[in-house]
Amino acid sequence: SCSHSGNAGNNRVTVTLPYSDIGIKYPVSAVRVYNRLDTCCDQRIDNAQVFADDHMCGQIKFEEGKKAYMVDCGNKTAGEVSVRLSAGWLQVCELEVLVLEENIPTDIPKFINVAVNGTASSSSMGWGGVASRVIDGNRNGMW
Repeated sequence: SCSHSGNAGNNRVTVTLPYSDIGIKYPVSAVRVYNRLDTCCDQRIDNAQVFADDHMCGQIKFEEGKKAYMVDCGNKTAGEVSVRLSAGWLQVCELEVLVLEENIPTDIPKFINVAVNGTASSSSMGWGGVASRVIDGNRNGMW
């Protein structure tokens, strides 16, 4: 499956890394960007830029038939990674953020979701959308 921008300019796909909302940053070694493979649109990845937070790691140069592009980020610390394209449609089929195992932060907190054993309620309910669905463990966003 691939993401596809809704317009032909100033597009980005961003991955927020786990626990970055509480200040955890990762030394990003590289980002692997998987491209669309059908020949109608595979060239749209050309000139896309890869960022670790505000640091530009590199720019993708399209190569016919290439499935994935590895972009070196030089262990820049980041809480999010993005692929940006200022002109044209942006399509990304997968984005991998690679961190050497020995560089994984050790201060990542261990959380347990205690809500699954709780009780949910809502101010109103429609179309069978009962409140208990918010804690049933099913993260599928399809109705």
